[in-house]
Amino acid sequence: MYQSVITLKKDLPQDVLEKVHRICNQAFNNRAGKLLNKSTDSYHLIYEDTEFFGALALGQKTIYKSEVREFVDKCSMIDKLDPEESCADVFKVYTEVYKRNGLEY
Repeated sequence: MYQSVITLKKDLPQDVLEKVHRICNQAFNNRAGKLLNKSTDSYHLIYEDTEFFGALALGQKTIYKSEVREFVDKCSMIDKLDPEESCADVFKVYTEVYKRNGLEY
């Protein structure tokens, strides 16, 4: 099982939280699958996929490229079956890869 855990910045007003939730939910409803937020905490969003992490990866990439990225404190990818394959900060990795390859991020 794979999880994407998105931790939002703590100082967000309610209207911004609602917007971020809406955009994140749309991002994880993509061509690779439809994933629902499993968290009850407004500042943590948890999406999980039991078979393949394609919907998670596409959702994370969509959020990274979106306007709500500035409200995200951290985005992690967790591999429950093989924790060594987990990534503590996906957005940091994306930024490093983009910079290294001379791409706009």
